[in-house]
Amino acid sequence: MRGKQILFTGVGKVETLPLDFEEPGELFRDDVLLQTEYTLVSPGTEMDCLFGRTGGNYPKCLGYSAAARVLKCGEEVSGFQAGDRVLVYHSRHASF
Repeated sequence: MRGKQILFTGVGKVETLPLDFEEPGELFRDDVLLQTEYTLVSPGTEMDCLFGRTGGNYPKCLGYSAAARVLKCGEEVSGFQAGDRVLVYHSRHASF
């Protein structure tokens, strides 16, 4: 599948770039595929990264809290089903 993610690509540089990943299936029996509806930007961490105060290892994909919808569950997942809305702690700034 293909989505989008927000990446810090250098000091003072933020880009929205493609994100490629595999859906839950044979290899990911205990995963849940989520589609991000909202992601929360933390002004402290993201600003530190933007201004180069977190070290020089770029690119960086940060994340915080998010609201998402369950699209698909792996075979071994219980307690969630497609269509459920969930809160995510320490997610990524990405569409999936």
